[in-house]
Amino acid sequence: MSQTIVSCALGCIHPATVVHGGNMACYEPVADIVRMVPFSQFAKPVGYYAVLAHELTHWSGAKARLDRDLSGRFGSEAYAMEELVAELGAAFVAGQLGLPSDPRTDHAPYIATWLKSLEERQPGHLCSRQQRAGGG
Repeated sequence: MSQTIVSCALGCIHPATVVHGGNMACYEPVADIVRMVPFSQFAKPVGYYAVLAHELTHWSGAKARLDRDLSGRFGSEAYAMEELVAELGAAFVAGQLGLPSDPRTDHAPYIATWLKSLEERQPGHLCSRQQRAGGG
């Protein structure tokens, strides 16, 4: 299924390298790899695929692909905006694949940061980010 997500959602010629293991999912720009917690660590399969879609959306932002600003540190506006792009991208992938959406407890802090950032922006900015995430 992970290969399906990369092919269907991102339409890339070269699929992402996904490495399983450890206790944290993330995209590593320098190595250009997605790290995923083992599948068995998720309560439901849909949770695994939601996180994978989120991390693959970060992967899509690499310089060789969509060239988004991936330099932001936690708490910065750049980080908040990239997280917004990743969450939107993951939602679009889930919708395209017909996966259900379960709210997660870590969404509230992200949303609070996005709201602050979005309040300071022009209305068209979100549409721009949405298009970069693959949502139209």
